[in-house]
Amino acid sequence: MFESDYYDDEMLGRIADEMARQKRQKDLKYGKRDKRGRLKKGSKIASKLCCDKNEIRRLYKAGYDVKKITERMNCSKSTVYNAIKGIEKSERADTDELLSIFKME
Repeated sequence: MFESDYYDDEMLGRIADEMARQKRQKDLKYGKRDKRGRLKKGSKIASKLCCDKNEIRRLYKAGYDVKKITERMNCSKSTVYNAIKGIEKSERADTDELLSIFKME
């Protein structure tokens, strides 16, 4: 038997550790999956670096419409609408906070 065909416990342990490390890296990169291979809830699938939500919000507040923003940022309409929805939620939360302050007085 050749030495390369023989794996001792230490070698098997290192192989198992390396496989576990690679699996963790894959989970971080592609999102966690359940036993059947489906993505778990909350897993982030992908994001484009060119689709900066802050930039989209700035353009929207500057008066650009959705079509112009999609052309300029090279993003989908849904990405732009989600960024705009984030603006509306934050403004609504700010308004609710101000109203609660004035009601307390």
